[in-house]
Amino acid sequence: AQAVQAQDFADCVLQAVKADIELGLLETMPTRSRFRLASSVCALLVPLTLPSLCSFVVSWTSQRPQLSRTAVRAVEAPEVSTKAAAAAIPATSYVAMNRFMVREGQGPAFEQRWANRKSSLKSLDGFQWFGLLRRVQSPDPEDEYSYSSFTWWETKKNFNTWRKGPAFKEAHGGGDIFAFLGMIVSGFLTSKGPPKPCFWKGSVAMPDAPPAKKFDGGPGSKPDFDGSASLESEAFVSMRRFGEAGLEDDLRERSQQLTETAKGLRFSQVLSRDQEADDGARVTLLSVWNSKEDYEASTLKDDRPPSRGEALYEGVLLLEK
Repeated sequence: AQAVQAQDFADCVLQAVKADIELGLLETMPTRSRFRLASSVCALLVPLTLPSLCSFVVSWTSQRPQLSRTAVRAVEAPEVSTKAAAAAIPATSYVAMNRFMVREGQGPAFEQRWANRKSSLKSLDGFQWFGLLRRVQSPDPEDEYSYSSFTWWETKKNFNTWRKGPAFKEAHGGGDIFAFLGMIVSGFLTSKGPPKPCFWKGSVAMPDAPPAKKFDGGPGSKPDFDGSASLESEAFVSMRRFGEAGLEDDLRERSQQLTETAKGLRFSQVLSRDQEADDGARVTLLSVWNSKEDYEASTLKDDRPPSRGEALYEGVLLLEK
C-alpha cells in the first residue's frame, strides 16, 4: 500500500469486485460469505472515503446480482448451429479472451501469476487450446492492452459450463475471501485496472499434418517460475483485425489457403465478434505459428492491410488438448 496511491487502489478494488460480479464469479457465494467479503472490502475502502461504496456493497449483499441484458449477451452468446457450420468449415470455435493493461516493468511478475495459479483446463470437456499472449505489436497506438489470455472452446456451451463450475472459481481465487482479496491486490500491483473480456465465435482451419510438438503447459504448469525474467516464447500469433461486415467468407478462404501452403502454421481461425466491438474490430483472421520466422516467411505480408490493424503476440504457457 505504501508503493501505490491509496485512491487508485480503492478504485481498482471496486472495479475488480464489479467485474467479477458481471462474470459470475461471486454469484454462487453463500450469503454469510458475501457479508464477510463485504465487511472486508469496507474495511479496506471506507478509510479511503470512496464515494457510494457502502450503498454499493449493501445492495450487493442483500440481493443476488442481476446481469443486464447487454452483459448476458456478452457472456452467453447465441448457440452456433453445429450442423450448418460443419457443412461449410472444418471446425467451430468459441473463444474467450481477457485483455490486460500490465504496468510497465511488471510483465514477468504478471506471467508468474499465470505460471503459478491453479488450473484444471486440460481435463474439461470442450477445451481445445490456451495461450497467454504477450503483445509485441499494437494494432492501435491508443490500445494499452499488453497481454491477453486466449482460451478456445469447442462450443459456447462448453465455455459456459466452465464459467459456472468449480474450475472457474478455482482459477479466480475460489470462494475463500482472503484468496479473493489477495487476487485483487496482486492484480492491482501488476495491472492497471481489471481485465476487459471479449468473446468470439468462429471457424477453424488446420493443416493436414499435425505439428511435430504438442504443447502441454497452460496455467499452473510452471510452479517454480519466480518472475525474475519473462517466459520464453513458444509460438507467434497474428490477429489481423477488420471493422467491415461481410468479410467472413473471404477470410475463411484465405485461412484455408494458409493451411495448405504456409510452413510452420499450427492453425488458423476466422473469428467474428460475439458482442459489441469496443475497439471496432468485428472480425479477425487469427493465425498461430511455430515461430516469428515462419510468420514472416508466409504470404500474409502481401495481403491488404487490415482496416483495424494487426496485433502480434508471443505465446507463452501454451496448452493444447
